[in-house]
Amino acid sequence: MEKKSTYKKISLKLSGMIAGKGVKPVYLNPVLPKDKRDRERFIVEEFAKTHKVGGFTLTDIEASEDDSHGKSDVRAKLNGVDIGLQLTELKIEHRPRSADIAHKITVKLIDCVLKEIKPPSTILVDIQSPKDYENVSLKLKDKEIQMLAGIIIEGFQHNEFSPSVVEYFDHKMKGLRPKYLEIPDSMQGMISKVEIQRIPEGYKITCPGKDNVHINFHFDQVVTSDVMIQELIGNIYRRKELGSAEILLVWCCDEYFWGQEEVIKRIFKREFASSSFIYIYLFFFMDAEGPFQVNKKIYVIKEK
Repeated sequence: MEKKSTYKKISLKLSGMIAGKGVKPVYLNPVLPKDKRDRERFIVEEFAKTHKVGGFTLTDIEASEDDSHGKSDVRAKLNGVDIGLQLTELKIEHRPRSADIAHKITVKLIDCVLKEIKPPSTILVDIQSPKDYENVSLKLKDKEIQMLAGIIIEGFQHNEFSPSVVEYFDHKMKGLRPKYLEIPDSMQGMISKVEIQRIPEGYKITCPGKDNVHINFHFDQVVTSDVMIQELIGNIYRRKELGSAEILLVWCCDEYFWGQEEVIKRIFKREFASSSFIYIYLFFFMDAEGPFQVNKKIYVIKEK
């Protein structure tokens, strides 16, 4: 029996990345269509560009007219023969909901900060909370957002800056230490750390911002474990195993399970060892322009 690990790993959060000099984009646009049928057809088309099924390329890819009750989501031809594909996403429900909450808090917080200060150059405010490792959304009332804005404003006015990520990796700069802003006792149950960084000229930040003020919360990241992955894959097996399609294609936004592909592949192979599907594949990618094309990865779980 495989030992169940409790090791936790935080996924990469694209919204917090810093782009180097000369890089213009601040936001990474998604590539997946919003409509379910269009999204599924797009995923199969991209899969077909990357992998052959039984030595043949899928062609004539179309969304199924009826995908109810375990029927195929997408129809295609394999070596001239009609074939059906069931698609499902490996995902953690927490991420989209918390990302939306983080965005709403960020907008309010930035507006409060900009009422008092107008930074002449880009600053990044990094905010951590006890909820960052619990897959639980942080809830801040308006008065608490105003208090948090006051902490940031005072830190900026007193020039209390931490070194930026760029400065940390500059070999010429030694002995750099973060400078965390003081948090009132009344907020320490919600906010654990706040630091402000000046971003050097020529660099861009991908997290939300306005008028040189950018905010990076952490609670909207995803924290995973082997046990959680086991449960997610088990749920997929129970939902999909009675389907009538020949191919099961499980897709996953790679940034949510960064570096855990081998664990996921191993658990899938064990759970689906006696599956009725003829072919089973894992398709990992990043839902972002640019990274999507260069990070596509396909793992074979079952193939006759």
